[in-house]
Amino acid sequence: MIDTNRQELIGGWNQRKLEKCRFLICGIGALGNEVAKNLALLNARLLTLVDYDVVEQSNLNRCVLFRNGDVGKKKVDVARRRLLEINGRLHITTVDRQLFWYEGYEPFIPKNKKKNEEVKRFNDALDRLHKKLFSETDVVVGALDNYLTRIFVNAYCVEKRKPFIDGGLDGLDGRVQVIIPGVTPCYWCNLAENLKRSTTLREQVSCSGDTDIPVASVATTTSLIASLQVNEAVKIAMKLGRPIDNRLHYVGATGKFVVYKMEKNKNCEFCGNVKAKKMKKAGK
Repeated sequence: MIDTNRQELIGGWNQRKLEKCRFLICGIGALGNEVAKNLALLNARLLTLVDYDVVEQSNLNRCVLFRNGDVGKKKVDVARRRLLEINGRLHITTVDRQLFWYEGYEPFIPKNKKKNEEVKRFNDALDRLHKKLFSETDVVVGALDNYLTRIFVNAYCVEKRKPFIDGGLDGLDGRVQVIIPGVTPCYWCNLAENLKRSTTLREQVSCSGDTDIPVASVATTTSLIASLQVNEAVKIAMKLGRPIDNRLHYVGATGKFVVYKMEKNKNCEFCGNVKAKKMKKAGK
């Protein structure tokens, strides 16, 4: 049983709100492992884990929930089992599927008309599942390894007015971006124009050194960025303090933190017409 007495000494801490908040963790790789572990230790009881991938050998030096014997097994299943060992009072839902679809991104639409119809049917079904998934959550934490999935998670968060705390890693460096639809810029607002239509959007850049593009990554920066993400997520869940405004960069070589106040794009395709909406209390 998790004892929360120490954290409840923090001024404004509301454990009841935290336990009623529904957290959606997108990606259960290195960042996702740390995010889920930290939420479990805080006794945030309602977790949904989303990832379609399996554990690989290259994950093990950065993933606290995975072991050698887990290689080849579904990440969400392994993570759920280990999280329940940490905190048996958790309610964990696992979702074993991708978070992006293809319709509307021309580089990825097959030329064959019949195939296009199949893609559209797949997209429509996936879209309905995603809308339900994002509707039934309070705070979304992104632990993703490619631009395209971030774009789709961002789109659903904007549509459903869900706070989105995105994290990213690059060697010793890392970043955290807090996106509150209608208040802050969304992920798409400041994405470089030449990248928005690029075929590199689908490239995975952190999980595996085999079929994806290998990028430098260390457990230390992973732990730091995930901890910052969880801090922001629980602050939003409990309406405690103020969120990062709105993108924080950690420069590992110098140990410096830099906060960038990103500008909201009034013409953004996703959030340009979205007005601020008062968030419901967690769990309601």
